[in-house]
Amino acid sequence: MTSPRIVHSDDVICMAAWQNVLINDTAGRLEVEHMKRLERGYRDLLSSYPEGIVCLAFLRPGTPVARAAARNEATRFIKELGDSLKRTAFVIEDRGVLAQVMQTVLRGVNVLIRNPKLVSFSSADDAIESIVPLVAATPGQDVAADLRAAVATVRNGYAPAAATRPKRPARL
Repeated sequence: MTSPRIVHSDDVICMAAWQNVLINDTAGRLEVEHMKRLERGYRDLLSSYPEGIVCLAFLRPGTPVARAAARNEATRFIKELGDSLKRTAFVIEDRGVLAQVMQTVLRGVNVLIRNPKLVSFSSADDAIESIVPLVAATPGQDVAADLRAAVATVRNGYAPAAATRPKRPARL
Protein backbone atom coordinates (compact mmCIF):
# COMPACT_ATOMS: atom_id res chain seq x y z
CA MET A 1 0.00 0.00 0.00
CA THR A 2 1.16 3.51 -0.76
CA SER A 3 1.13 5.89 2.17
CA PRO A 4 -1.10 8.95 2.12
CA ARG A 5 0.71 12.25 1.57
CA ILE A 6 -0.32 15.17 3.78
CA VAL A 7 -0.96 18.18 1.54
CA HIS A 8 -2.17 20.58 4.24
CA SER A 9 -2.77 20.51 7.97
CA ASP A 10 -3.83 23.14 10.49
CA ASP A 11 -6.03 23.23 13.57
CA VAL A 12 -9.21 23.01 11.44
CA ILE A 13 -8.48 20.51 8.68
CA CYS A 14 -6.00 17.88 7.60
CA MET A 15 -5.89 17.02 3.88
CA ALA A 16 -4.04 14.04 2.47
CA ALA A 17 -3.73 12.56 -1.01
CA TRP A 18 -3.86 8.81 -1.53
CA GLN A 19 -4.01 7.49 -5.09
CA ASN A 20 -6.84 9.56 -6.67
CA VAL A 21 -8.52 10.17 -3.30
CA LEU A 22 -8.32 13.35 -1.26
CA ILE A 23 -8.90 12.48 2.40
CA ASN A 24 -10.10 15.38 4.57
CA ASP A 25 -10.42 15.31 8.34
CA THR A 26 -12.26 18.41 9.53
CA ALA A 27 -12.51 19.46 13.17
CA GLY A 28 -13.43 23.14 12.97
CA ARG A 29 -15.24 25.78 10.95
CA LEU A 30 -14.06 25.87 7.35
CA GLU A 31 -13.42 29.40 6.10
CA VAL A 32 -12.90 30.70 2.55
CA GLU A 33 -9.13 30.17 2.87
CA HIS A 34 -9.71 26.49 3.68
CA MET A 35 -11.96 26.10 0.66
CA LYS A 36 -9.26 27.60 -1.53
CA ARG A 37 -6.77 25.10 -0.10
CA LEU A 38 -9.25 22.30 -0.77
CA GLU A 39 -9.59 23.50 -4.35
CA ARG A 40 -5.80 23.48 -4.76
CA GLY A 41 -5.69 19.98 -3.30
CA TYR A 42 -8.37 18.79 -5.74
CA ARG A 43 -6.69 20.43 -8.73
CA ASP A 44 -3.22 19.14 -7.80
CA LEU A 45 -4.59 15.61 -7.44
CA LEU A 46 -6.46 15.97 -10.72
CA SER A 47 -3.21 16.87 -12.49
CA SER A 48 -1.91 13.41 -11.51
CA TYR A 49 -5.25 11.65 -12.17
CA PRO A 50 -6.89 13.40 -15.14
CA GLU A 51 -9.43 10.55 -15.43
CA GLY A 52 -11.02 11.79 -12.21
CA ILE A 53 -10.71 12.11 -8.47
CA VAL A 54 -12.82 11.39 -5.40
CA CYS A 55 -12.91 12.81 -1.92
CA LEU A 56 -13.48 11.16 1.44
CA ALA A 57 -14.31 13.83 4.03
CA PHE A 58 -14.73 13.34 7.78
CA LEU A 59 -16.59 15.91 9.86
CA ARG A 60 -15.72 15.33 13.50
CA PRO A 61 -18.35 15.73 16.21
CA GLY A 62 -19.03 19.38 16.96
CA THR A 63 -17.73 20.64 13.60
CA PRO A 64 -19.73 23.79 12.86
CA VAL A 65 -21.28 24.50 9.47
CA ALA A 66 -19.08 26.63 7.22
CA ARG A 67 -20.13 30.23 6.76
CA ALA A 68 -22.04 31.23 3.61
CA ALA A 69 -18.95 32.71 1.92
CA ALA A 70 -17.01 29.47 2.41
CA ARG A 71 -19.95 27.37 1.16
CA ASN A 72 -20.21 29.63 -1.89
CA GLU A 73 -16.50 29.16 -2.58
CA ALA A 74 -16.88 25.37 -2.38
CA THR A 75 -19.90 25.45 -4.66
CA ARG A 76 -17.94 27.50 -7.21
CA PHE A 77 -14.97 25.18 -7.47
CA ILE A 78 -17.03 21.98 -7.33
CA LYS A 79 -19.05 23.29 -10.28
CA GLU A 80 -15.83 24.15 -12.12
CA LEU A 81 -14.38 20.69 -11.52
CA GLY A 82 -17.46 19.18 -13.16
CA ASP A 83 -17.30 15.50 -13.96
CA SER A 84 -13.62 15.27 -13.00
CA LEU A 85 -14.75 15.19 -9.35
CA LYS A 86 -16.59 11.90 -9.33
CA ARG A 87 -17.87 11.90 -5.76
CA THR A 88 -17.32 13.39 -2.34
CA ALA A 89 -18.36 11.04 0.45
CA PHE A 90 -18.88 12.81 3.76
CA VAL A 91 -18.81 10.96 7.06
CA ILE A 92 -20.79 13.07 9.50
CA GLU A 93 -19.63 11.83 12.88
CA ASP A 94 -22.04 13.98 14.84
CA ARG A 95 -25.57 12.89 15.65
CA GLY A 96 -28.84 14.69 16.14
CA VAL A 97 -29.63 18.21 15.05
CA LEU A 98 -26.10 19.15 13.95
CA ALA A 99 -25.90 16.09 11.71
CA GLN A 100 -29.25 17.00 10.15
CA VAL A 101 -28.07 20.56 9.54
CA MET A 102 -24.91 19.27 7.82
CA GLN A 103 -26.97 16.92 5.62
CA THR A 104 -29.26 19.80 4.66
CA VAL A 105 -26.27 21.96 3.71
CA LEU A 106 -24.88 19.14 1.53
CA ARG A 107 -28.25 18.73 -0.19
CA GLY A 108 -28.32 22.47 -0.84
CA VAL A 109 -24.87 22.43 -2.44
CA ASN A 110 -25.94 19.48 -4.61
CA VAL A 111 -28.88 21.54 -5.86
CA LEU A 112 -26.59 24.46 -6.69
CA ILE A 113 -24.04 22.33 -8.55
CA ARG A 114 -26.88 20.45 -10.30
CA ASN A 115 -25.23 17.11 -9.71
CA PRO A 116 -25.71 14.93 -6.62
CA LYS A 117 -22.04 14.08 -6.16
CA LEU A 118 -21.89 15.05 -2.48
CA VAL A 119 -23.19 12.16 -0.42
CA SER A 120 -23.29 11.72 3.35
CA PHE A 121 -22.82 8.64 5.50
CA SER A 122 -22.86 7.93 9.21
CA SER A 123 -20.01 5.40 9.02
CA ALA A 124 -16.56 5.38 7.46
CA ASP A 125 -17.10 1.85 6.13
CA ASP A 126 -20.21 2.88 4.17
CA ALA A 127 -18.45 5.96 2.76
CA ILE A 128 -15.39 3.94 1.77
CA GLU A 129 -17.51 1.28 0.06
CA SER A 130 -19.29 4.01 -1.91
CA ILE A 131 -16.05 5.31 -3.45
CA VAL A 132 -14.11 2.05 -3.89
CA PRO A 133 -15.35 1.60 -7.49
CA LEU A 134 -14.07 5.11 -8.33
CA VAL A 135 -10.57 4.69 -6.88
CA ALA A 136 -7.65 4.37 -9.29
CA ALA A 137 -6.38 0.92 -8.35
CA THR A 138 -3.59 -1.39 -9.35
CA PRO A 139 -4.48 -4.94 -10.48
CA GLY A 140 -5.16 -7.21 -7.52
CA GLN A 141 -5.21 -4.35 -5.02
CA ASP A 142 -7.61 -4.63 -2.09
CA VAL A 143 -8.74 -1.02 -2.44
CA ALA A 144 -11.13 -1.02 0.51
CA ALA A 145 -8.53 -2.40 2.94
CA ASP A 146 -5.79 -0.10 1.64
CA LEU A 147 -8.06 2.94 1.81
CA ARG A 148 -9.09 2.07 5.38
CA ALA A 149 -5.41 1.87 6.31
CA ALA A 150 -4.69 5.21 4.60
CA VAL A 151 -7.59 6.84 6.45
CA ALA A 152 -6.37 5.43 9.77
CA THR A 153 -2.87 6.80 9.10
CA VAL A 154 -4.21 10.27 8.36
CA ARG A 155 -6.71 10.43 11.18
CA ASN A 156 -4.42 8.91 13.83
CA GLY A 157 -1.69 11.41 12.96
CA TYR A 158 -3.94 14.46 13.10
CA ALA A 159 -4.45 16.22 16.43
CA PRO A 160 -6.50 19.35 15.72
CA ALA A 161 -6.31 22.11 18.29
CA ALA A 162 -10.12 22.26 18.32
CA ALA A 163 -10.23 18.69 19.63
CA THR A 164 -7.78 19.42 22.44
CA ARG A 165 -9.29 22.71 23.64
CA PRO A 166 -11.36 22.47 26.80
CA LYS A 167 -15.07 22.97 26.19
CA ARG A 168 -16.66 26.09 27.57
CA PRO A 169 -19.30 25.56 30.20
CA ALA A 170 -22.84 26.09 28.99
CA ARG A 171 -24.26 29.54 29.66
CA LEU A 172 -27.43 29.78 31.65
